[in-house]
Amino acid sequence: MLLGLLREGLVTQLSHAGYLGEELAKAQTALQFGLRYDQDRPLRSSETPVNTLEAPAQAQSTELRQPTESQPQIPAKMPAIRQPMTLQELQSAGAGSKVDLVLSVSEVSVSQKLTGTFLVSDEAEPFNVFHRTQERILAEWAPSTRIIMGVADEIVTGALLRISGKIDENRLVHVEQLVILTKVARIVE
Repeated sequence: MLLGLLREGLVTQLSHAGYLGEELAKAQTALQFGLRYDQDRPLRSSETPVNTLEAPAQAQSTELRQPTESQPQIPAKMPAIRQPMTLQELQSAGAGSKVDLVLSVSEVSVSQKLTGTFLVSDEAEPFNVFHRTQERILAEWAPSTRIIMGVADEIVTGALLRISGKIDENRLVHVEQLVILTKVARIVE
């Protein structure tokens, strides 16, 4: 990703690229371990107030494996982040199925409902480049919905979101978790 940013001229100072890399790594860790991500802050559980100065014990304990006499201390391997579902997977999902998808918001209502266009991952950059489809997505979230990266005020028309939750018999996605990708991803035609 860093090479792509440099190649496209989006990052002209390596210190900025390093900062972006650090923040993206924190966001990835937050997704994998169900932690709260806020830019320029340590990772924490969703219940921890914003002014907390250290990462939760769960995240700290996963950073390094305990050394043994025969093995030095090395970072623990983190599980890979799954790619968002494909259009075919979405269309075959039945009522009550878990869904994990990316969409571009086309309309937001005051009742915490939104309409969007389903996006498919680009093969070369599956986590940050997407293509539009004709598929419409209806979704709703609640105060209990976990926002991993970003804040609810960023759920606006034009936002790029990765949402996961359950789809009901009316094809409405009840969002359990969402990530705001607007600043880190793009749509290509």
